[in-house]
Amino acid sequence: MYSITQYTLEKLISFLVIISRVIIGLVISTLINSTAFAAKSAHYIYIDASEGNASGGHVAIRFDNDVYHYEYVDPGLIKLDKQTVNDFEFTYRFLENRSLHLSQLAISEQTYTQLRDHFDFRFQVQKQHYALLTELNREQELLQFLSNQPMSKAELLQIPAAGLFYSQQDFSNNLITTPPSIKDKAPSILSNVQQKIQTLYGKQYIEQRLQQLVKSIKQMQPTPWTEQSIHLKEKQFPEMTYTFANRYVDAMTAWMALTVIQQQRPLRPDVYRTSNNNEFVLSAELQTAMQEFSGILQDNILSLLQSSRPDWGSALLVNLGRLLVLEQSIKQHQLVVLDNTDTTSATEDFNQDEIRSLYEESRKFLQQVKNKFKKQGRQQEVLYSHLEWQANRFLALSKTEQEHDEVTLYRAKRIPGKSLPLPKKIIPQLTDRQLKRDLQKLKKVTIRYQHELDSLYRYNLLHRNCVTELFMTIDQAISTKSTHIKNETQTNKNVKQQSTQLLGGYVSMEPTNFIPFLSHHEVNNQYQISEQRTLPSYRLQKLQNFYSQDNKLTTFLRESNTLSSSLYKANSTDSFFVFFTDEQLLLRPFFGIVNTLAGLSQSVYGLFSLPFDSGHHLQSGISGLIMSLPELVFINIRKGSFNHLPYSTILTADETITQKMRESSL
Repeated sequence: MYSITQYTLEKLISFLVIISRVIIGLVISTLINSTAFAAKSAHYIYIDASEGNASGGHVAIRFDNDVYHYEYVDPGLIKLDKQTVNDFEFTYRFLENRSLHLSQLAISEQTYTQLRDHFDFRFQVQKQHYALLTELNREQELLQFLSNQPMSKAELLQIPAAGLFYSQQDFSNNLITTPPSIKDKAPSILSNVQQKIQTLYGKQYIEQRLQQLVKSIKQMQPTPWTEQSIHLKEKQFPEMTYTFANRYVDAMTAWMALTVIQQQRPLRPDVYRTSNNNEFVLSAELQTAMQEFSGILQDNILSLLQSSRPDWGSALLVNLGRLLVLEQSIKQHQLVVLDNTDTTSATEDFNQDEIRSLYEESRKFLQQVKNKFKKQGRQQEVLYSHLEWQANRFLALSKTEQEHDEVTLYRAKRIPGKSLPLPKKIIPQLTDRQLKRDLQKLKKVTIRYQHELDSLYRYNLLHRNCVTELFMTIDQAISTKSTHIKNETQTNKNVKQQSTQLLGGYVSMEPTNFIPFLSHHEVNNQYQISEQRTLPSYRLQKLQNFYSQDNKLTTFLRESNTLSSSLYKANSTDSFFVFFTDEQLLLRPFFGIVNTLAGLSQSVYGLFSLPFDSGHHLQSGISGLIMSLPELVFINIRKGSFNHLPYSTILTADETITQKMRESSL
């Protein structure tokens, strides 16, 4: 028999063991939680498949407020993109209607920083690689322009913001004189600016600067490109040059801006907008704020004249344009803004509910930014740009809402600037022989650079897609270079060891993990994951709310198809289909049969309507047929998209990535 002392001692030991286990468990839990949540949040994101190029799904990685993901770009290349987390989620989850599957990586603060910094470094390097190709093409266009040869990319030779004051007709006779209408008008705010310039810099300052610009333009020489001057490396920034094209365009832009001040040129009548709507009536507070901002702009103009930034001319044109519309706004007690809509915008039919929703959102945002603008004192420059943007958006939507007409898909620029095709007003003094020789050299350099870019970033469905490039970047970020590593096998072994140590495991691209859906499962199996969750697509999220509030059968019958759905309206982005199959696994093959027949019928109809609709119905039907076939074997790809949701939709959603981020940081 145990003695009382032995019994007591055993119980005490058992108690201590239990206590120690609890303490160890708490310590481990604390360590895991501190690893997962004390560090800034990082997620591997799998995005459901959808129609078009997204039929295999998509993947991304998020670091706090930034999301990185690889995308296919023309001509057949792959490129790393960076978006804010809200913009990314709004695009994929709401507009494209695709669910997001998030796996939170349980990593240390150091590993988080290591990964994030490498992704950002790679993003910046690739951005420069692609930018250099644009510069080479731009340079080639300029040489062809000066040689009077046809141009294939004339859009690369534009004078930014010059279209606010000039038209192409102003340069048609190679002369530019002060329009008679200007001389007859009362002095504008530009006369005040001109007087300030003369007081501060001298009476002949503008004329002297113009003469200097003309002289420098005439003496400009093309960039001495050679095939050996550009060497593209994957992990190295290219050597960027202030190219001939940039020097020439910047100088011409500056010359035009100074000429606006010298001649006190007015804005073109088609570059500013206003409205009789009550939202455009200026209160006394707003007028005072605009008077203060007018003073800020005048100070900016005086500073830009002494600026060392190469693009000071375009900034000067924008400031001058804004100064003139501010003058009109103050005089008329009514908001007048520069038109910042993109002339390449397309038109598309909206349904009235979409228009009304976008219009009301725009009206609310315009009111909010007006209230902020009048309270910000001298911190108004960014807010004014936002005010300008929201006013343009409101005008476009109010016109559509009132006239029930097509609406311009609003691709506005944050900084307004009607570009003007480069005129042959002042040209460098180059011989035809020199231009021909430099153009031939540049073409060879451009071809070689395109080959180098192609070798680094050529897209391949199996070996270089959004998944393989993402994990290649992860491997590069966590791998350490050692002098004793001499072959690829040892390098791979080192990467696996580092991945296991820092991420909890290693994800290989062999044999099928290059498929987005399978890579998602492999991440959850291999890496140390602190949390997994799914954010349902816009439509599925709304359906959940409907089912919780309304009769389930009625909701199902109404929302299961495109004909009676209160959520979805057919649009030109989606192929033709009848039934949604993303939330209906058991019924998917039966719905798929209907969708297949619908796609086939639409295709037949498209054959007859081909001469009248440019093949629209035929293409929609064939695409619908192809997207319906996987549904016959329980696979869903198509979800339907929502092209015209207000951005505020994400701000009022039940749950978003950023909401969870805030919870994790508390």
